[in-house]
Amino acid sequence: MGTWAAAAAELSERPSPFIESVLDLIVDGPRVYFVTEWIEGVALTELIGDGAPLPWTLVARVVVDLLDGARFAHERNPPLCHRGITLSAVRVSIDGAVKLTRFGVAAALAAMGEGTAQMERDGLWHPAPELRVGGAATPKSDLYGVGA
Repeated sequence: MGTWAAAAAELSERPSPFIESVLDLIVDGPRVYFVTEWIEGVALTELIGDGAPLPWTLVARVVVDLLDGARFAHERNPPLCHRGITLSAVRVSIDGAVKLTRFGVAAALAAMGEGTAQMERDGLWHPAPELRVGGAATPKSDLYGVGA
């Protein structure tokens, strides 16, 4: 849990316009709650839910902003890795801003001993091959998540 709490603290001290802001972290025994900014909008899963093609300008904006958010986190020392980039972890606000959400939640669940099956059921883990076999998360793992 310590690593994830440190990541949350780092992101709250140095916010990025492309990453959901962490406002508070509450530890209550074995449970951890985090308070984040409210993002009025929809997750990418909702945008592509009916299978209709999205405008290429929106797709380009989402990908560029998502990669900018990942770059911001990966440039920290040590690099902060999301570990759970999925369509449901990306929100597009009503004003068009793209934000990577749930940053580090997969890592927090792993630190708390939650199994990968639970993380997959919650849509938090579509891991790079090295994570699936117990390897360490790296910026490359997050890039795999962007493409997956």
